Amino acid sequence: MNLKQATILRAYDYAHPEPVRDAVENGQHTNRGRFSFLGEPVHREVRDLLKKGFTTKEIAERAGCSENTVRRELEKINSRS
Repeated sequence: MNLKQATILRAYDYAHPEPVRDAVENGQHTNRGRFSFLGEPVHREVRDLLKKGFTTKEIAERAGCSENTVRRELEKINSRS
């Protein structure tokens, strides 16, 4: 498939209207993220397990994601604090 970036972004925005709507209402850009394919439930579980003190490896095994995903979520938490 030879798709342009703009086509891919429109398709993503069409499939995920809530984040687009929220961003527009708040005067922000849409945060599509590079690694959003896991979905919010997995990211929420990772954040909860991080707060409970589990190791990166334990969280990755429990949440069914990579250790890099866990590290990225930890970086997000630390950057917000």
